Amino acid sequence: MPSRYTSALLLAACVSLAAQPFDTSLYRAMRWRQIGPFRAGRVTAVAGIPGNAAIYYMGTPGGGLRKTTDDGVAWTPISDSVPISSIGAVAVAQSNPNGQHGQRRLQIY
Repeated sequence: MPSRYTSALLLAACVSLAAQPFDTSLYRAMRWRQIGPFRAGRVTAVAGIPGNAAIYYMGTPGGGLRKTTDDGVAWTPISDSVPISSIGAVAVAQSNPNGQHGQRRLQIY
């Protein structure tokens, strides 16, 4: 049998929760947006193109090489078809800034 204290506490909680009405119209103008921090994973290598601040390349330990052309707002995977276990470095050839070369490190256990 519950004690009087427990019953009184439960009654007080139910009454106080029921006494908290809110106007849902206050939230209609709110929209979801990303405010960070962004948890995209660990990055091991980055490279940019001199003279073009909008284009960057990013390498990850999971083997992904990604490219952005809009200052990092959106990243496109460009190495999905290449069997890479980890990206250790990314370099942009000065003679061909549109191409990229990733130095990979194979991990064997």
